[in-house]
Amino acid sequence: MHCPGRVTAPDIGFTVTNNTIQGFNAPWDPDSLKNAVVANNTVIKCGFGWNTGYGIFENVKIHHNVMYNCGYPSGSYPAALVMGASSDVKKSEYTDNTWIDDRSIPTPTGVAASLVAGGTLTSGTPYYYKVTALDDYGETLGRPKLPPHHRGVTLASP
Repeated sequence: MHCPGRVTAPDIGFTVTNNTIQGFNAPWDPDSLKNAVVANNTVIKCGFGWNTGYGIFENVKIHHNVMYNCGYPSGSYPAALVMGASSDVKKSEYTDNTWIDDRSIPTPTGVAASLVAGGTLTSGTPYYYKVTALDDYGETLGRPKLPPHHRGVTLASP
């Protein structure tokens, strides 16, 4: 759906219900709306979430939608509802929507382990480390086990 209404001439009585929207930059791009309902839609892998457009946004009810793997966690708008551009938001509701994001954070790459002199590791015993990374969105999957590499270090036998 693209640009219902114009910035100064809102679409009145606009209804979007019972749709599946998949793979777009955004599920919609409204300019101006009055007395609109957006409900019971399933949105899959769309860029950012619902936004209020650029002009009038009055008596708009966005409810009971399911957003699956939408949004750009590290992008410009990591949000479920973007309201930054509207000049006139009145009596609107955003309720009972469900956001599901089960995308995994990429596994770390370029990770290596190496031995250094000292410590209490036993020579000849393989030791493995599972490497993960943490950020605001959770923990990554573990990198496959990496054995440490000897780099000219001789370990003393216990």
